[in-house]
Amino acid sequence: MANVSGQATVWNAPNYVGELFLIGANQTPFLNMIGGLTGGKQYAAFDFPVAQPWALETADQRAVTETESATAPTATTYVREQDTNTVQIFHRAVNVSYKKQSTTSVIGSDTTTDQAMLGNQPVNNELDFQIQGNLRQVAVDAEHSFLQGAYAQATAANVAAQTRGIIAATTSNAVAAAGGALSKSLIDQLLRTMAAAGSVFINPVIFVNAFQKQALSGI
Repeated sequence: MANVSGQATVWNAPNYVGELFLIGANQTPFLNMIGGLTGGKQYAAFDFPVAQPWALETADQRAVTETESATAPTATTYVREQDTNTVQIFHRAVNVSYKKQSTTSVIGSDTTTDQAMLGNQPVNNELDFQIQGNLRQVAVDAEHSFLQGAYAQATAANVAAQTRGIIAATTSNAVAAAGGALSKSLIDQLLRTMAAAGSVFINPVIFVNAFQKQALSGI
C-alpha cells in the first residue's frame, strides 16, 4: 500500500468496505507527555532558551588556618551557560478533488466485496480523513524530531531550522556504550552519574524502542 504524493481522486484513493484502522508505527508517547502539538509555550522568535546550567566545584576539604581566616579569600564566581533550541516548521498539504469528496458511496473494484454491503464504507468525508491522516503524520514526525532531531539554526529564509532532539541535547549525564548491548551495569552507571550530578529522581521515565524495551525487561 503506497501513499500518493498529490491530490486525492476517485482513481488513486478508492473507497472500500470494512473496518477502518491505522497500521504502522504511530504511537507518540514522548509528544503526549510534553503536552502534544499544542502544549508548548510560544515565543516571539524561532530560537528560544531551554536552560541555563551551572555547576558547583568538586567537593573538597580546604585547610584554612586561623591567620588565613582573618583575611577574605579570593572570590569565586559561578558562571552560567545558555542552552538553546529552535522551533521547526512542519508543513503538509491536503488536496481532495470535488468528485472524490462527493462519491463517498462509490466502492472501489474488489471481487471480495459483498454487493449487499455497497455504500457501507466508513469514510463519509474524504477531506476530514486526509486532514486527520496528515495531522497524525505531523505528530509522528514531531515525535521523531523531538527525540532524535539534529539541531540546525536558520540563518536565512531559505535555510531550514531543525529542532535539537532530547537525545542529542543530553550530554552532561550520558554514558557511552560504544555500541554494546544494554546491560544492568550500563543502567547502574548512568544512575550513578545522574546522582553524582545532583539529579532529582521524581517519577523517572526511560524512553526506549521496542528492542531495548525487551532488553530492559530482561535485566
